[in-house]
Amino acid sequence: MVATNLALAEQHRCHQLKEACFKFLIDSPSNIESMVESDGYEHLKTSCPSVLNELAARLLPHEMKAAKQITMALR
Repeated sequence: MVATNLALAEQHRCHQLKEACFKFLIDSPSNIESMVESDGYEHLKTSCPSVLNELAARLLPHEMKAAKQITMALR
């Protein structure tokens, strides 16, 4: 359900919902694994790939700031 919520949040510019989804995913790697296995993930990949880029950038260690900037540039 989080993948679907992320897509909706992005499409409707609901920043608070998007942040809540990111927090949910970042707080537990198992949440990310469950999202990737969900049906909503395929929709998120095709409709809002920039959201996945942003999530990946947030998951990078702080020390990898340059890599994060490159990832965010792909949005």
